[in-house]
Amino acid sequence: MFIKSMVRISFALLAASLMALAQNQPIVIKAGTLLDGKGGVQKNVSIVVVGSKIEKLDPGAKPTYDLHNLTVLPGMIDTHVHIGWHFGPDGRYQPRDDSQTAAMGYAMENAYVTLMGGFTTVQSVGSPIDGDVRTAINRGVAPGPRVLTSLRAINNPAMTPDQIREAVRKMKADGSDLVKMFASKSFRDGGERRSTRSRSKRVAARPKRRVYARWCTCMGRRQSWRCPTRGVRPLSTAR
Repeated sequence: MFIKSMVRISFALLAASLMALAQNQPIVIKAGTLLDGKGGVQKNVSIVVVGSKIEKLDPGAKPTYDLHNLTVLPGMIDTHVHIGWHFGPDGRYQPRDDSQTAAMGYAMENAYVTLMGGFTTVQSVGSPIDGDVRTAINRGVAPGPRVLTSLRAINNPAMTPDQIREAVRKMKADGSDLVKMFASKSFRDGGERRSTRSRSKRVAARPKRRVYARWCTCMGRRQSWRCPTRGVRPLSTAR
C-alpha cells in the first residue's frame, strides 16, 4: 500500500512539473491580420506568447497555431453586464432562480459564452453570485473573462451619506471591485430620481489615498445630471 501511494504521489508530482514546464514554453500564433489595439494594423505576423503575456512579434518563429486566414485583436471589455441574468425555459427573462445551483450554472454558462465572444474583461453590476463566478474563474477551474463586480447596488433613497459610506466600506470588505449607486430608478419603474446631485457628490468625496471605482446609474437625460462629474467613473446612462 505504501509503495502504491508513493507511485501515485510521484506521478502527481511529475504531472505538475510537466504542466509548469508547458506553461513556460512559448506559443506562437500566426495571424493573417493583427489589430494592436492602438489603431495599428499589421499583416502576416507571428505572435509569441509565454505564459499569460505577449513577449514579442517574431516573423521567423514557427507557428504553434496557424491563423493566417483570421484576424487577431486584443480582448474586448464590456463595462456593463449582469453575468447571472438569463432566459428561462419559456424563452423569457427569468429574474429569479429556484435553485442556487441552477443560478450558478447559468452564470458560468454566460461567462463562457462571453469569453468565446472575444470579451476578456467584464464589469458585472452587480449580484452576489458575481463573486462566486469571479472566484471560480480566478482559480482556473472554469473558463471565463476577468470579472469586476460591485456584488450589489446602493438603491435606498432614505440612506444618509454616512450610511451610504458605511455601505461602501462593507462592499469593499466583502470583496467588491467597484460601487454601484442608483441616482434614479430603472425605466421599468418609471426612471424617477433616487438621489440628489449634492448627496451623490458628498458620497463620492473620498480621500485620494483610497482608490476605488464608483459607478452611478441614471436613466434618461433629466436624471443624468444627478450623478457627480467628479469622483465617479464610469457614468452609466440610458436615454
